[in-house]
This record gives sequence, structure tokens and C-alpha cells, in this order.
Amino acid sequence: MDTLIIGQGLAGSALAWNCHWQGDRVQLLAAENLPTASSIAAGLVMPIYGRKYSIIERFKQRLEVAEGFFRQVEQHLNTDILFRPLRILRRFRDAEDRRFFLQERYESVGGWVQLQLGEDGQATGFVMPGWKLNVPSYLAQTRQYFQNRGQFLAAELEIGTDVVPGPDQVQLPRLGLVADRLFFCQGAGGSQQWNPWFPGVPDHPLRGEILQISAERVCELSGAAVSSGGWDAVVDEHWLVPVEGVPGHFLVGATYDRERVTIDALGSVGGWDGTTASGQKELSAGAQRLLYQGGFGAGQHSVISHRAGIRAGTRRRQVLAAYHTQQRRLGILNGLGSHGTLLAPAAAAELLRQFDGGCGQVAEQTEPVVSGTVRRRSGLTEKAQTIVRRAVRGGDWLLDATAGNGHDTVFLARLAGSQRVLAVDLQSAAIEKTGLLLAQEGLAGVGLVTANHADELERLLVADAGVWIGRFGAVMFNLGYLPGGDHVLVTQADTTVRALRAACQLLRAEGVLTVLCYRGHAGGPEEYSAVREEASRQQQQFQVDEIAGGTGNPTAPVLFVFRRNATVRE
Repeated sequence: MDTLIIGQGLAGSALAWNCHWQGDRVQLLAAENLPTASSIAAGLVMPIYGRKYSIIERFKQRLEVAEGFFRQVEQHLNTDILFRPLRILRRFRDAEDRRFFLQERYESVGGWVQLQLGEDGQATGFVMPGWKLNVPSYLAQTRQYFQNRGQFLAAELEIGTDVVPGPDQVQLPRLGLVADRLFFCQGAGGSQQWNPWFPGVPDHPLRGEILQISAERVCELSGAAVSSGGWDAVVDEHWLVPVEGVPGHFLVGATYDRERVTIDALGSVGGWDGTTASGQKELSAGAQRLLYQGGFGAGQHSVISHRAGIRAGTRRRQVLAAYHTQQRRLGILNGLGSHGTLLAPAAAAELLRQFDGGCGQVAEQTEPVVSGTVRRRSGLTEKAQTIVRRAVRGGDWLLDATAGNGHDTVFLARLAGSQRVLAVDLQSAAIEKTGLLLAQEGLAGVGLVTANHADELERLLVADAGVWIGRFGAVMFNLGYLPGGDHVLVTQADTTVRALRAACQLLRAEGVLTVLCYRGHAGGPEEYSAVREEASRQQQQFQVDEIAGGTGNPTAPVLFVFRRNATVRE
């Protein structure tokens, strides 16, 4: 089997090794001057991540695959350890953060963490296991290995013209290359170059910046920086991890920016390398805080380097590991996001198993592979409620902007108490049904308003001298028609966008807004497009995710999740 792989980051390298071990003749192609996220990745793996202490699905299984993969690479290269365990400290930000973790997360993650207690007996944070890949060494040694075998070529391609697929082989005539199959593994670079087979992938790239710092007065043990508490790394909304082989040096990351997601080629005259003054200021403050919290010293440090890269993110937070539906000798591995070290080995192995199918044929596939498994569908209504539940704090006001039959209103009333919930709907029948359902559930005191949601939310912005601005922890929209009602009466794109803009102003910092769009009725696709455009406009102040309810179905419902930033990023 002759296999061509375009791109040699974490995705391309994982595929190259898996193909090589199964006996393929591999040819790696990569541009030398394009900045990639893999080239600046910290290689950090941990079971719990993010501000909401999210848990990576099937973490144990994926970790087992990753550990086995990197051990095999180490043995094949006869090199020092590339993938090693760490102990990671995570501090709680404040009392509310501690309450949220202990009440909402500890029961499900207790097996992974060891609580840290202060002098007053209160939990101050926890220590969890982690792992770190020496990404620069791994990528450089992988490249050198295949280069020594004559299987690496530094080349820039025009995908749409250079790649010529056929029923039995794939050709790159300009380079004189022919193969049985070809994989695109270009990371965020795939979205910046026209690819007629996998256009616009990845569809949600993120620019991130990191620092390498030299810290003063750190403890040294066996040539590596170790804190007084015995942990190696510290995380909160940022992370601080040691640099292999350089005592007292750390990597600090990372920033997130969805707006400015294009970086000029390395070495280009007058080009932008993706770094910003605001990014360095944010990360330097994070370094000082984490060094101190971790017991590595008082926080003083010097900046050694400041770099940026573009992460290959997707709106559905889904790894794309698939073959083209018509050109079956073309495949793609992309969308690894911030978890490439963990996800790449399993996704690469599963992608190759699909192709073989036991008979050298491309296996039939109904959905893209999500890190080695088919993505499990869940109800978007339930998903929206779970997201809201995790975001709400004590004292929040909550708003159901489309009351409908009242199910979201009841959910919100149970969550925050009836006296702190408002529900709006244009149809009096919807408000009546909502009121009846609330009464049946014994929930009294919800504010029920019969009005156009755009008019009512805009009224709240100016009511009582603007006192409602920033008071709401969550706002929920469930668009379309009233279930069981007149299907002609549906929410409209123009008023929905007005209501969304008002709702964004009503939300407090770190509040959440969910919008469930239905595209199967008249006007539904237009309303969905309008919401998506508004999501793009709001990305300076919000992190916006789009979660589809069905793969490849243009009429499937879509959930948008707007999370207001704690601070507005540059």
C-alpha cells in the first residue's frame, strides 16, 4: 500500500507511524514555512479541563491508546522518553468555584483527584494525574526518521490542482507521485487553502499564544522544576508546564481568539506572527499567578519567547476522521482542537481500520469518526439544559425567551426558584400552557409575559434605568412553532436577531445563552442563517459553539451556545 500524507503535525505524524507499522510505503509532504498549532503545542494531557471542569469522554481508553502509541514510537526511534506522567495542581478561583466543583463535579471525578486542604480545613484545589508529550522532539524525530528513508518531502501544494484522485489511485503529477490513497492532515491550514473535497475544514479555527519563561528561585530536582508540593504543573484558566531538559523554564498558555485566525508565513517580510501585546500581558500575569500558587517561587520571571499558532477547532467540537463519500481514496484527519496529543493516535488507527475493512476496500461509513468512535447523539434540549445548569450561580435571574409549552420555564424555575424567572411568548396559548404546567408542578411566582420577545427584551434593557443589564445568568431560546399549535405561527429571523442582541446585553459575565434552531419548516433555514451570522458578530464578547443534531442532514436542528467572556479579548 502506497500512502501519501499531507501535513506533519500531530495528526499527520500519528497517521504516518500507523501506516508505517502496518507495512505501507509512506510519503509525508509538508510546507516548511507555515505556522502550525502542533509546532507550539504544550502536549499536555489531563482528564479534567476548562473553567467548568469538563471531563474528556472515554478518557481512560484514549489514554491507553496514546500511551501504547508513544511507547512504540520511543522504541522504534530508540530515543529518550517522549511521553511522561506529571502531577498537576489545580487551584479553585474562589468560593463559588469551589462550591461548583464539590457539588457538581466531585462525585463524578473523585477517582481522578486528590483534594488539597487549607489551614482552615477548606478545599483549596486538587491534584490530578497528567501526561506531557515533548512535542518538538516527537515531531522533529518523526520527520528525521522518514526523511532518512527518503519518505519526507518539503513541498507547498495547491490542493485543488495538484491532487488528482481516481478510482484506483491518487496522483500528484507536478511532483511525480502516485499512491493508493491520500490523507489531508493540514490542521488549521486546511481552512486557508481551497480543498474541493473537504472545503472549509476545520470550520472553527482558534488562534492561541504561548510564552516560554525562565522563572527565578524554583526548586530543582533531577534536572526538572518541581514545586514544594511535589507537583510538576499548575492549571486554572491558563496552564504552566515545565520545558523538558531546561531547569527553571516553563511554557505558559494559552490565549483563545476566534476573530484573527490567519498568521503569515514564517519569515515573510512585514508579516504578522500571530502574537499580540495583550496576549503577552495576559500570559505573563498568568505565569506570575501560577508560579506563586504552585510554590515555584514568588512569581518573578523573564520571557524567553512568545509564539502563536492556529488550532484546528470545529464548531461541533468533533474530530473529523473520514473518507470522501465519492473519491474514496481521499481521507482526512483534522479538527483535533486542543487535545491533539490524546486524540490523534486513536483517531488515526480507527481511520485506517475503516479503509481496510478486512478486504483492502474502503469501509462503508455513515458518520465521521469522533476520536475512534462514532459520535453518540443526545437530545439538544437536554444538552441545552445541562449547559445552563452548569452555568447558573446563586442569585442569577433566568429568562425563557420562547415559553412554548413551558418545559424550559419549569426547568429554569426549579433551577433558580420561581421568583427569579421570566418567560416570554407572543402567543397567549403558549403563556396559558406554561402557566398551567407551572401550577401542576407547584411552581408559583414566575413572571409570564405575552409579548414579542424582541420587544420585551429590548424593554428590559431600558426599564428601571437599565437595572436588568448584566443580571441574567442564562437565557434560553427554542425557536420555530408552538408544539401542538398552528405551524404557520413561527418565530421570525428579524425579531429573533433583535431578541438575541438584547439578551446578550442582559447576560452577566460568564453567563450563557442557548438557541435551539429548527430548519425543517418554512423560514427555518433563513432563521438559522440569521442566528449564525449574529453569532459571528458576537464573538468579540462571547465564545459561540454550534452543535448539530444530525450528521449531514440540512434540516436537522442545531443548538447554538453563547458563553459570555469574563473579559473582552483583543
